[in-house]
Amino acid sequence: MPSGKTHTMATATIVLAEIIVSKWFPVPETLFVVAGSLSTLIMNPDLDLNYRIQWHKLHKALWQLFWYPYSRLFAHRGLSHFPVIGTLTRVVYIGIIPYLVMRTPHIPRELYFIIGGMCISDVLHWAMDKTSTAIKEL
Repeated sequence: MPSGKTHTMATATIVLAEIIVSKWFPVPETLFVVAGSLSTLIMNPDLDLNYRIQWHKLHKALWQLFWYPYSRLFAHRGLSHFPVIGTLTRVVYIGIIPYLVMRTPHIPRELYFIIGGMCISDVLHWAMDKTSTAIKEL
């Protein structure tokens, strides 16, 4: 399985590619796609591994504590790693409280582009994990 650093470099490469492509397609939506891909640096498919909270860094511990129930709900490399569906599990998990508080059925159009950017990055993460596993099984 690729390391966290390898996944981070791959995400950075995707973001760079999206920025380059946005030069040819200078529409506001590309900013939201880039933002979605960037968000996977902290909200990635490996949040299902969040069963050991690192208390020595308070900001990291609070983030891990928030995602702890998610890590208990989803097995590593299970549904949370599946392209698009895994992305949506994290979007629903992080968005359910604001949605319930605001009680609004309206979903901003920009959110779809952010989720699209997250999906692009998550598909790369999934492909890297699958390729790594296939190579190890040879």
